[in-house]
Amino acid sequence: MSNPNNDRREFLKRAKNAALAIGAGAAVVVGTTQTYARGQTDGHGGVAVGRSRKDEIVYRKTPQWEAFYKSAL
Repeated sequence: MSNPNNDRREFLKRAKNAALAIGAGAAVVVGTTQTYARGQTDGHGGVAVGRSRKDEIVYRKTPQWEAFYKSAL
């Protein structure tokens, strides 16, 4: 039979290594994620990106939009 203390130590070593690997991966992801200022757009059709409340452009005035809007009235 194996020693229970050794089993616990081995488990703690593996858990520590797993936590370090997960922490390093999270640090890489956070460090390389692009951030945007409030209301800033990134060229995706006027959709604002970021984490706070912001204005979004839901349509652009085009001749097609004007025709649709007039027909819908």
